[in-house]
Amino acid sequence: MNAEKSKVVKAIDSIGPSVTVSNVCQATGLAIDHCQRLLNEIAAESSGKLLVDSKGNLSYALQTNLSAWYERRSQLAKFNKPMSAVSHACGYVIRVSFGVFLIISLVVLSIVVGVPVLTLALIGSVIGFFQFNRLGGGSYSTVTSFAELLSWGWEQVFPTKGRHHSDINLDGAIDDALVSDTNTESSKGFLLHCFSFLFGDGFPNRDFEARQWQALTQVLLKNRGVLIAEQMSPYLNAAVVEESIALPVLARFNGRPEVTSTGNIVYTFEDFTKSSPAPDAEKVPQYLEARSWQFSNLPFDSMWKVWVFCTLNILGCYGLWLARALPIFAPYHVIIEAFFIYSVTLIALPVIRYLCISYLNTIIDLENEVRAAHSENLTSPSEALGLKLSEREQLIPLIALEPQGEVIYDSSRDLLEQEIGPDSLS
Repeated sequence: MNAEKSKVVKAIDSIGPSVTVSNVCQATGLAIDHCQRLLNEIAAESSGKLLVDSKGNLSYALQTNLSAWYERRSQLAKFNKPMSAVSHACGYVIRVSFGVFLIISLVVLSIVVGVPVLTLALIGSVIGFFQFNRLGGGSYSTVTSFAELLSWGWEQVFPTKGRHHSDINLDGAIDDALVSDTNTESSKGFLLHCFSFLFGDGFPNRDFEARQWQALTQVLLKNRGVLIAEQMSPYLNAAVVEESIALPVLARFNGRPEVTSTGNIVYTFEDFTKSSPAPDAEKVPQYLEARSWQFSNLPFDSMWKVWVFCTLNILGCYGLWLARALPIFAPYHVIIEAFFIYSVTLIALPVIRYLCISYLNTIIDLENEVRAAHSENLTSPSEALGLKLSEREQLIPLIALEPQGEVIYDSSRDLLEQEIGPDSLS
């Protein structure tokens, strides 16, 4: 908190929880516009409210002992910073541990299951060799089928320089779709697909605040910098429309509340009253829609291999768990149980995550419905809302300035030259 903001906070504590801009200006000696901006910022941060008395005077209702509240807020921020770093580190360790166990499990199961499979393949190839000599047949298809069974798309993670003969068309040209397959989602690799399956692809509304301010900027330009709280509500997280929801917008865009003759509040933003509406201002969305959580952003053709692997993994680990009593597996009893627990977690974690994101999507849908309802109220306003909208329209000509026109005077040039023109002087 800078010195000027600290001075305003101390002035609020000394004056009382309900203050006006003029009170703060008198106590601090700051410019009125500066006090207005700092009061908007403090009210937005401390969940303040706007009050209008019977005489039409507007005041800010703020917390008592505001200095102590900011001190606690500062201490909490200092505590949250290292805790956030610790939580990120723990999350990274958990993700890495799942990857390490995934690789170990893959290696162990490949050895336990792959050795018998390769033995059968070798026996099949030997038998096929004799059949080839006796009957003229071959065992190429048998070996190929085993290779295809064990293939998990690693050629997309580690592409080879050459290509199979089936990748070439009859005219000798390489298939363009196969050339570009490393640019698709599947080229990310099987392990990254597993991470997406287990943990998802992150919060879908990281940019919600940026989209929120962008939409409100378009609304301000469209409405010549004069709004009421109901016009802001379709773009804010507000279950109920109150005048206090406008405080973050006032702090963000340096706005000012104005009281009408009927006691309603209209918000003016001087920086936008001087600007012409942008060409795309009419394209502003009716309300801001938050994105739903997705189980994974990967397409189905990249995800099905993960499902198959997890199924085979839990079946293989369950088989080892059942066979742990055999003498050959006795020394590895603890390891087998760890693999079994991991394989269960590999299935349980995505199921739990699916249930969680289903619940979160329900909340997001409700919030979107509330914002949509706020937008519909503007389309079919009630009598009270219609009065506020009409007062806003009446206030625009008094506050909104004409867009900046052509420069007719420049202080850096001679006045006589600008009045009669340079050609007339020559």
